[in-house]
Amino acid sequence: MARKKKVVIVGAATVQTLSWLKEALKITLFDRVANLTLFAEASEQQELKKIYTLGKAMLTEHDLSIDFKMSIIASEALKDADFVLSMIGLRPSEKDIQVEKMMFENRLFSSTQYGLAAAFKSVDVIPKVYQLIDQINLYAEQAWLINLSEPSGLVGEAVARYGEIEKYIGVSTISLTFTSCLAETIQVKPRQLTPTMLGVSPMNFLIHLIYRNKDRLNEILQSNHPLEPLCPWDRTFLEALEAVPCENLKMVYDLDPLTKQFIQDYKDLRSPILKDQYLESLISDEEVLKKHLNKNRLNLVHANSVKLLHSMMFDTRDFQVIQTVNNSHVDELEYGIAIEITARITKDGPIPFHISRMPLQVKGLLGHLKAHEQILLDALYLKDRTKFIGGLFFHPQMVKPDIIQQIVQSYEKAFGQIFREKKEESREII
Repeated sequence: MARKKKVVIVGAATVQTLSWLKEALKITLFDRVANLTLFAEASEQQELKKIYTLGKAMLTEHDLSIDFKMSIIASEALKDADFVLSMIGLRPSEKDIQVEKMMFENRLFSSTQYGLAAAFKSVDVIPKVYQLIDQINLYAEQAWLINLSEPSGLVGEAVARYGEIEKYIGVSTISLTFTSCLAETIQVKPRQLTPTMLGVSPMNFLIHLIYRNKDRLNEILQSNHPLEPLCPWDRTFLEALEAVPCENLKMVYDLDPLTKQFIQDYKDLRSPILKDQYLESLISDEEVLKKHLNKNRLNLVHANSVKLLHSMMFDTRDFQVIQTVNNSHVDELEYGIAIEITARITKDGPIPFHISRMPLQVKGLLGHLKAHEQILLDALYLKDRTKFIGGLFFHPQMVKPDIIQQIVQSYEKAFGQIFREKKEESREII
């Protein structure tokens, strides 16, 4: 019988821990879990105790008697861990609230995954992820680091570029219903399809669709069957792209409607950060919290992470989209960068597909986003303010430089300068 595992949730002082637990209780994940430990910083101890108490009640309700603990000491929490889930930064901070407000005031789209707000979020989250990697290397070097922290694309590239850890997987934001939608279009069963996805979070593309050893992507591109809302694109555009993008491509090609929606949502107190903040405020009202957890915007990420863990623990060898490092998996993308790709999931980790060619159009879109990420992350690692602002200028959304300068000034007025103007002793970037 397979050895039961120890799972540690880091940054667990958030209701997102309860949302993840709710997803985990839907399947047989805990049949293979001996210990679940919640770990947070000492400054979050009171919040962690509340989450622990509610979590314990959820486990008891399902008649589970696993070893369930909480800790604020890294060596204690991480010792002998098999899987470490990063939820660092998922509890909205005062900075997150203020940055979203700045985006609203400047009539700009705001997302925790993409764009200016995500870049500012990374300034606080990524150093903590680096610290977590150091702790894992000290206390649990055998563990897999599974990232749920946002912005996932920047976190993944930061780990690939400067994180000294090999056993890393980022959780994809691709909907589990995407394959069902594709199967319906060509009238086959979802389990009969093997979609080959490739991207840079949150921009992903279907570049092959295998059914009985045959690529049926062209049938999708030429079909009149509606793919809304997972793929809201004109057929002419799809045929020109030679791939099927996920809906997040709207953040580049069709941003105006998303911006209008964000502005309205902010006015209605339904913007991403304000909704997260409200969810956290319900911690003292268990019944109301349970109802709102069903509408949590991160439920998809939690469900994907639970499915990933389940597949690794039970060695199901199914196909999932995950974030990993490009170790020659994709010939036409730079070696060593973070990518999202279809992989077979095994007990020893993911085995990504090998992709020898991709449409030039897709390569160009991914290359632009990846260059932006690398500039930002080099700046963050070197603490170079000028380089960081330069990285903001060249985001694929191409916000006007004067607006970016204005937002940076507002941010630094509220929270102090992002970095020193220039780091005196900088490491060479490889």
